[in-house]
Amino acid sequence: IFPRTTDTTILIIVLLSWSITEITRYPMYVFPRIPKLRSIRTVVPLITFPVGCAAEAYGAYLVLQSREEEELPSVVRGLLYIMLFINCVLGPTMAYPALVKKGLPVILGKKKSKRE
Repeated sequence: IFPRTTDTTILIIVLLSWSITEITRYPMYVFPRIPKLRSIRTVVPLITFPVGCAAEAYGAYLVLQSREEEELPSVVRGLLYIMLFINCVLGPTMAYPALVKKGLPVILGKKKSKRE
């Protein structure tokens, strides 16, 4: 997708959102006894997940709508449609609610797990 996406803003948004997600995720595994790291790991994806997911979906949509779409191999075109389904249907209905369930208690100041 990325080589065929002409909008570099989409690329930057995708890379930044997933990079921020990962950067805030791994310190919790290295230092599991620090509650603030667990909180950061739980809250940050509430912002980065929908941003990255939407940017990926929009990038896939742009590639499918481009004039070069006819040149895409069938497998690539099929994978782009699968990505759109995952990012537009499964992500918002299955993955994001699970993130909110973990992150909302942290934002509201309620302890969610015994580890904190």
